[in-house]
Parts: sequence; structure tokens; C-alpha cells
Amino acid sequence: MSNVDKIRTSLETLVADARYLKSQMDEISEWNSLGKIKANVSKLRDLVGNCAEWVDGLKLVDGKILMPVDNNIDLAEASWPDSGYRIDATAEGDASSGTGSIGDPVLSNAVTRYAGPQGDDAMYAYTSLANWTALTAKSGMTVPASLVLAGIAPLSLASGTYDTPPQGYFYTRNYGTRFPLRGGRWSSRGSAGLATLNLNYPRSNANGNISFRPALLHSPMRRGHGYGACARRKGALPHLPCGEKINSCGSCK
Repeated sequence: MSNVDKIRTSLETLVADARYLKSQMDEISEWNSLGKIKANVSKLRDLVGNCAEWVDGLKLVDGKILMPVDNNIDLAEASWPDSGYRIDATAEGDASSGTGSIGDPVLSNAVTRYAGPQGDDAMYAYTSLANWTALTAKSGMTVPASLVLAGIAPLSLASGTYDTPPQGYFYTRNYGTRFPLRGGRWSSRGSAGLATLNLNYPRSNANGNISFRPALLHSPMRRGHGYGACARRKGALPHLPCGEKINSCGSCK
């Protein structure tokens, strides 16, 4: 099985989980406490619910994507390597550009346009996509499996296809230091989803509608399962929903 096929299988599991959750919600006409709906096939509950979730293993520094290449949750944040990939923007912004969306994010290996002042964690303009799967990449650039497995790049950018694409918005401020939120708040409504990736906020952001998903760490593997399973630090990555471990090359084994 090729890496692309393995990635597609993993993401199709997430899609199946989302369908299951929707079928459960369709049967219920009122708000429910966490855990009331039974776990899905991957033993996960409440994937998209009342709160957005801080997740570990990813941060954006002036558009640079920093993350452990092997999903190593024990690696100190100060040691997270530069992936070599960037979030670029289709429009340039500065401190006078307001606080709304000014264009689209673009996956690249260089930043040519910043939505705000470099090194500034303030909340100026941002870029966004209503559909994360619509993310584009710099022409001619090869998108690695590691970015697909991390839920940063859609499978389509690695020459794959979805039977049912995962849903969710993509927000990013490619200036200052930003940490990821996944899923979406109860008030996010249509912008929430399994694929939602919000890279708009600095470390200092705090709100009553932000939470995290704790993980039970098992020895000797010390790996959690599910999008945003590890939450010791602000910052991301989804482990494979099938529970398999990930090699440094980004493939299952």
C-alpha cells in the first residue's frame, strides 16, 4: 500500500467517524452533556462540540511551520524543527489593514506576503478559507505526507482524493507566533468541523469556549490517538485515528 493510500485510509476513518457522530446528533433534539453520545469506532467522543481545542506539536512563527517530524510529544517546544514549509498569503497587510480577512492562505516554501507586521502577535488582518480542502500550494511544490497527516494540507495536495471531504474552515495570521485550535466552538456553527484549523491566535489567548483533549500516554510508545490528542502545550498534531504509530517519514507501520 502506498503512502497516499495509507493517508487516504486514515482520513476516510475520520470521515466515517464524523458521519457516525452526525447520525447520533440527528436523533437528538436538545443539548447534551459531554460523553452522552457513545464513542465512535476509534473510541473517541465529542470530536466537534462545545469548545475549540488547543492541540500540541505545531506552531506558526511568521508563517514558518514548526513541528516535530516524528510526532514526538516529548520534544521540547524550543526544539521543534522548521518543517521548511510556510503559510503564505494572497494579499499583503499591515497594522492599518483592519481585523478582517484580506485573502486566502497558500501553502508554500517561502512567504511573499504577510497579512500583518512580522514578529507582532497582535490581532490585525488574517487570511481564511471557508473550506480547508480548497487550500492551494505554490506551483510545482511537492507537499509531503507529514503535512497531510498533521491535518495542515488536504490530501488533494498530495495527489490523493476524498470520497467525502472533511469539513472545516482554515484561518491563519502568518505573522507573530500562533498556536492551533481545532474543531470549533459551539458558536462557530458552519465554520466548525473535523478539518477546522485556526492559526489566528497567540499563546496568550484565553476564552471560556476553548478547551483541550487530554491523552492517556502509554509506555513505551507514549502516543495518544485522535486529532489533538496531546495537549500538554499549546501548539498540534493529530495522531493517526487508526491508532497506528507514525514513522519519521510520515507513513504508518
